[in-house]
Amino acid sequence: MGLIEKITLSSFRNYSEKQFSFKNGINLIFGDNGIGKSNLLEALLISSIGRSNRTKNLKEAIAHNCDRFYIDIVYKKEGLLENIHINFDGKEKNILHNKTKHGSFSSLLGLLPSVIYSPNDVEIITGEPKSRRKFMDIHLSQSDPTYLFHLSRYSRALTHRNALLKTNETTSMDVWEHQLMLSATVIQKKRAAFIEELQKVFEDEFSYFHHKSKVPKVLYHPSPKEFINEESFYKSREKDYLLGFTSLGPHRDDLIFSLDAEKAKLFSSEGEKRLLVIALKLASYKMMNALIFAMDDYYSFLDEYKQKHLLERLKDLPQVFLTSPANQSTLPIHSICL
Repeated sequence: MGLIEKITLSSFRNYSEKQFSFKNGINLIFGDNGIGKSNLLEALLISSIGRSNRTKNLKEAIAHNCDRFYIDIVYKKEGLLENIHINFDGKEKNILHNKTKHGSFSSLLGLLPSVIYSPNDVEIITGEPKSRRKFMDIHLSQSDPTYLFHLSRYSRALTHRNALLKTNETTSMDVWEHQLMLSATVIQKKRAAFIEELQKVFEDEFSYFHHKSKVPKVLYHPSPKEFINEESFYKSREKDYLLGFTSLGPHRDDLIFSLDAEKAKLFSSEGEKRLLVIALKLASYKMMNALIFAMDDYYSFLDEYKQKHLLERLKDLPQVFLTSPANQSTLPIHSICL
């Protein structure tokens, strides 16, 4: 296992220059709304997966009237101290891992594996399929370099095929469809295996919080239903030329969540939906053997009973980061007041 010892933020969001030190167990970051609690978790996530849970444009994380942000993390992994340093000016990225330079955020994946929950993650249950695909992609990209390679290759080939569809061109279509098929096959097989393995862990985590004996299920729905094969994209060409985009493939996959055989999106209560997402994130953390588990506004939308059970569950993890407007816990935790 590992331990994040400290993080230094410069010109990041509302932090001009700030260093935080952490301990093992639960680290509770509390303070008034708007003071920067979520910003700290965002910096942890960027250092882990190279992307934010709050914006698609990382330039927005640069402090007002500054030209770049810096994030520096010191952590211990397998007994050794390691360092990740990020310098981003809105265009160019300067990323160092133990003084080795990297040219892209994708190089961070797997170095500091993380799972972060925020109240908006209820969209995994209630939102569009892209939210559920994002959950699978973030987990698998951190735990399987092969998956990340094929996801990147698939995305590139999909862009080219869609461009050809819009212009009614057939030149090089076979080449891009062949690449799509090869990577789509790998992606769907890995997604199917992941969800199958996830199911039991997901059930166990949910049962910890829910005092009623309801059983959650998550099912993988690939596109097409029979999975991609060598002829899938060729057979869909005529239809796709009319549509102007690729109508099947992993970019159209979905997950279906249910509780006692009823679709969670339609029939579960608001509290049940949030418990499903919390259980899902904990299951992902456990399967990935991640270094970071964090929850933004951890107690929101949970009653006192479930808050208590959540903290009891989290105290068993090696290191946890929570944010809250106030220090409400009676557990022995490391508190950081902003």
